[in-house]
Amino acid sequence: MKKLAGIVAGLMLGSTLATGAFAQTVVTWQMWAGNEEDVAGWQEIADLVNKQYPDIKVELQTAPWGDYWTKLAAQAAAGQMTDIFSLQSLRTPNFHQLMEPLGPYIERDGFLIEQFIPSIIDGMSWEGNLYGLPFDLGTPLVFYNKDRFDAAGLTPTNEWTMEEFHAAAKALTTDGKFGVGVTPGMFAAWVAASGADYVAADGSYQLTDPAVVAALEDLVNMVSVDKVAPPVASASADEVNAGRFDSGDTAMQLDGPWAMINKKNTVKFTLGVLPMPLANGGLSPNSGAGFGIWSGSQHKDEAWKAVQVITGPEALAILAKSGRALVAREAEQAYWFDFAAKDVNGAQSAIEYSMGKSKPFPTGANFNILEGLFNQYLPLAFSGAETPANTLATIQDLVEQAM
Repeated sequence: MKKLAGIVAGLMLGSTLATGAFAQTVVTWQMWAGNEEDVAGWQEIADLVNKQYPDIKVELQTAPWGDYWTKLAAQAAAGQMTDIFSLQSLRTPNFHQLMEPLGPYIERDGFLIEQFIPSIIDGMSWEGNLYGLPFDLGTPLVFYNKDRFDAAGLTPTNEWTMEEFHAAAKALTTDGKFGVGVTPGMFAAWVAASGADYVAADGSYQLTDPAVVAALEDLVNMVSVDKVAPPVASASADEVNAGRFDSGDTAMQLDGPWAMINKKNTVKFTLGVLPMPLANGGLSPNSGAGFGIWSGSQHKDEAWKAVQVITGPEALAILAKSGRALVAREAEQAYWFDFAAKDVNGAQSAIEYSMGKSKPFPTGANFNILEGLFNQYLPLAFSGAETPANTLATIQDLVEQAM
């Protein structure tokens, strides 16, 4: 009996040792993903961590884009966030207080932060502190139907103005088809490109500034006055707009580099890309996204190791080659141009020109609230139910109440 007990004890000890030998720290990571292909792509990136650090396992959690931000806010309120969470650069002012400053880790490990594009490092920073390592960046672009441009006798150029953009939209509006599709989601970028600024120097919002109002009027007039753009559906305007462009019903669509691979694989016409048109010294806003560490994490060192891997050269090469991102590491961007942008007319020159004529996306405190108000109230202006001036005055009042 004693012999049997000894064997059992030995087996139990052996099991404990085996478990200890393969003990892993589980690091949770939350990321947005639109479909199963997206989830699989991010899982491949997550698996790189365990490949490099066998004692760390990254548990990936995903949610669709819209649900992601709702879920993130709920987790923040409950104090139950994942160790790593994904963040747009323009939302850094709203979430930085929940994130671990990365400066001490970078200094301690001699991490080569200069391998990233400087503008997106600035975007992931707040008040001199870096809160996330970026994986992508980009500016809004004008995707265009080159076949329709050729038929209209239009020669695209990177250095076009808003006046030339409007002229092109009118020339392309023919035979029941429109020159461009517009949505409320274009507003923030259009303001920056027009030379206006809805964020004041002190970080407050100035939505009733005459130049900001004029930018919204310009967008609205494309629908209601010039009729070069189809009516705007208030609910799923961006999806409807993308579908119209893909089918050839509109000749131009504003979107980002992240849309390149889907456009290229979907449209049946020759796809081209141009920078945003500019006016009055305006610049195209650049933004991106990255990964930060929750300040309440119990596994900060492991999370820091994981963040370095999922933004490392191998991970960003995978993202670039798949066309999923114009990546934030300069050395790996060539993969994206060679794959995602291949055979897209003018893509590389347009993006390089646009990045050279860009500034960080305008944002301030409570931008997440402001964006929600844009989504809720701007459709009223596009539908004609309210004037652009009154719409922006309403949003200004509401965002001030939330401050």
